[in-house]
Amino acid sequence: MASSESKPRASGDVLEGRYRLVDRLGQGGFGDVWRAEELLPDGSALREVALKLLRVDIAETQDWTEEARIIASFRHPALVTIYAAGILHVEADTPFVAMELLVGDTLAEPVSRKEHVAWRRVLGWARETAAALDEIHRAGVVHLDLKPSNLFLTDEGEL
Repeated sequence: MASSESKPRASGDVLEGRYRLVDRLGQGGFGDVWRAEELLPDGSALREVALKLLRVDIAETQDWTEEARIIASFRHPALVTIYAAGILHVEADTPFVAMELLVGDTLAEPVSRKEHVAWRRVLGWARETAAALDEIHRAGVVHLDLKPSNLFLTDEGEL
């Protein structure tokens, strides 16, 4: 049985020999997101990932697994790629999702800075968002939290 508490994570921690935590990217109600290195069996880094470590009590429900399964099934350039999901058996069973690490910032940043953005670029972002939502809706999923802080812009300007 999983305990409801797990020890705080720190940069450099290695989880099950699979992931080395680099730095915390964010914290939320469901857990933490870390920049992490996915490790090969010899301990060398395979690639950098965004590793979402969910709260331990979520392991006791199965809802998160269905969500991970659905998200992993999406194939669209404007949707993040899921590499793996499951339970890490560390001090407490910890649900995780390893996904593509994006470099850039959210759309909320240029909005908050009141940056002038060319209307053609904004229209392109709107089209990319609509196409990604279309992919999600085809799977019968409704995104309930669409807002600039949940739309990510890569350093290359892609949504």
